[in-house]
Amino acid sequence: MPPVPLAARVVEVIADLGAAARPRFRYGSGFIVRKRMVLTAAHVVAGAVSVSVRDPDKRVFPAWADPRFTGDVHGPGPDLALIEIDHPELDLPPVGLARVDRVNAVAISADGGRAVSGSFDETVRIWDLDVGMAVHALTGHHAEVTAVAVSPDGRRAITGDYGGTILIWDVATGKQITPATRRLRHLLTRLRFLTGDRIYSLSISADGRRAVSGGFDGMVRVWDLEAGTAVHTLTGGRWVKAVAVSADGRRAVSGGGDGMVRVWDLEAGTVVHALAAHDGYVTSVAVSADGCRGASGGEDKTVRVWDVTHGLELASFASDSAITVLAATPPSTRVIAGTSVGPVHLLELCAYGQLAGA
Repeated sequence: MPPVPLAARVVEVIADLGAAARPRFRYGSGFIVRKRMVLTAAHVVAGAVSVSVRDPDKRVFPAWADPRFTGDVHGPGPDLALIEIDHPELDLPPVGLARVDRVNAVAISADGGRAVSGSFDETVRIWDLDVGMAVHALTGHHAEVTAVAVSPDGRRAITGDYGGTILIWDVATGKQITPATRRLRHLLTRLRFLTGDRIYSLSISADGRRAVSGGFDGMVRVWDLEAGTAVHTLTGGRWVKAVAVSADGRRAVSGGGDGMVRVWDLEAGTVVHALAAHDGYVTSVAVSADGCRGASGGEDKTVRVWDVTHGLELASFASDSAITVLAATPPSTRVIAGTSVGPVHLLELCAYGQLAGA
């Protein structure tokens, strides 16, 4: 069965309280969670002599409220009830549910319509965020998938694994892209054999022509996705945990185990700045669309914003715990940072080199 839009699952629940009741009918909203099961509020169906459901097409179907799955309206439990529609046409699949092993990486398309996830079970899943379901479950990796990236136009995804292989996918069809995929995978297989690298991070340029990867071997690799070849292999320090490419594809930022943030000229294949950024691992980096600003987060519980052009620190913020992930708005005036213990900081770059936020 094809994915069912969430709007098609929202129904109206009508409870008939009997001819003597005033008012006779009580109305509420419900949501079809699977097959013909509807989740609604217990107080809507409490005391009803019969229940019916009106779907988005204004069709009315009889339904049955099972008292075993109806909450106590006046008690401490949740005010929820499950009712079952008596009609086979509304036999829908579960919504937004899938058995997914530990998820290591997620990327979202620029239009917000698709997400790509990589998991410990060596699978890649493409999700329809409007429907709330996985539309493709992809196989091809032979090690846990540790990094994913989506091209800005949402048409391609690249995924990297713990064994050092990168695969390229067509997001719409879920198929591996050829022939570039074969050449790229063959090349990466040879590189893995020589270096033993694991892919920790991936980023794609705005035009979708180039990708940058960082890995366990400390190398930053620049890939031509059309030709399936490595353009540059750059020494990025110890364990490159994070990479990001500017929208114009001219600059990249990387960070890793040596605490340095490096700014790269992707055309020349040279390092522009090597910045002593963090005490301990650099866990995450981001770069603005124009390539002028970058941001980094580290195990030392700090977020730092950089002038990428001149190699200068513009601002910093101290958290209570290690920074694990971050994202920046296009001009990098706002940074969202996730931490190892749960809190997420929304930071705004203010005058005088300060990051304000909480």
